[in-house]
Amino acid sequence: VAVTLARLQDMTGDNSGEALCSKAYNYLQRQMAKEVEQLKKAAKKGIKDLLPSEAACNFLYLSAITNQTPTADINYLVDLLAKQPTALTIYGKAMGAIILDHYAHKQEAQTYLKSVDQYTVYKEDMGRYFDTPKAQYTWRDYKIPSQVAAIEAFQRLNYKRAQLVPDMQRWLLQEKRTQLWDTPINTADAVYAFLYNNKVESLTTKTPFRAENRRPAHHHRHPNSGLGLREAKAQRHRATNLHRREDF
Repeated sequence: VAVTLARLQDMTGDNSGEALCSKAYNYLQRQMAKEVEQLKKAAKKGIKDLLPSEAACNFLYLSAITNQTPTADINYLVDLLAKQPTALTIYGKAMGAIILDHYAHKQEAQTYLKSVDQYTVYKEDMGRYFDTPKAQYTWRDYKIPSQVAAIEAFQRLNYKRAQLVPDMQRWLLQEKRTQLWDTPINTADAVYAFLYNNKVESLTTKTPFRAENRRPAHHHRHPNSGLGLREAKAQRHRATNLHRREDF
């Protein structure tokens, strides 16, 4: 909810949800202090390859897009994130690029973006998308979160490659035409991917994007509910209650 409100404020300048977002952020800040404490204890025990949890990465993303001043906890988590690029999925790398760029790790952020770009494939009738297990399915279904995160990262960081974003937006539009998304979050994310920067690129299609939300008659829900920030094959230390399942 806090991320959706922050995105809306970022795009429109509407501050009506600022008080609610601020309360949510203060709560998350307290939770992140607890996570940092546990991570530091794990580091003192000599445990290697520590990473922020999924919740911590979402907190860092929220901090970045709301232009929060870096605290000691934020800097600690960002430094951990910058050290583990190979452990991240496409979604994780795209979100990580936004975080790292905002918090003074611009070179690492560009490295993340180039890696995301290299995993894209292009088909004339479909646009540009990810055909790799690194762009994982989630409870949101299909690969919508990875696509949206990549589109946002490429735009926020002004990644220079002609037609990259329009081609990725075209794939997203094709997905909406052929699939039934069962959560409002999918629709909200897709709209954000189209309207970020207050414009919609030319998608070379005559079919308008309609932000409908209909539940299919036969829907298969993936058993894992995480956003898939990290690679399934990465065997990383998981401090108690810090990380969700990694066996995607």
